[in-house]
Amino acid sequence: MTLNVGSLDLGVLGKNEPITINPETVGGLTEQYEFTIENTNVVRFNGGLSTTRTASSVQLNTQSINIRAATTITVKGLSSGLVKVINLTVEADPGSGIDPLGPLNNGGAGMANSGQSAGNPYG
Repeated sequence: MTLNVGSLDLGVLGKNEPITINPETVGGLTEQYEFTIENTNVVRFNGGLSTTRTASSVQLNTQSINIRAATTITVKGLSSGLVKVINLTVEADPGSGIDPLGPLNNGGAGMANSGQSAGNPYG
């Protein structure tokens, strides 16, 4: 079996460019895939800020960032366990205030806004 995801190097892209990843497990059954974005400041899933999504295919968009940056998207077959890593780079947008090397903008509320508490380990 092999995992086909198309090109493993998407090259240098501009801001707000759409990307579709439609993997196929050749020689195996149809399966779902886990897609993991290394840096959501550089690229994001359509309709969400999470770093991981499970689906048969995904659509993503590059982001507006203030310095050129690279990231990866890891694709893993949930049944086969086969893995491919896709590389891409996004050009700097001089008008952007988003530092791709800064804290990840993945939509996490953090404990302060989630209703959870870290608790007091001393009492």
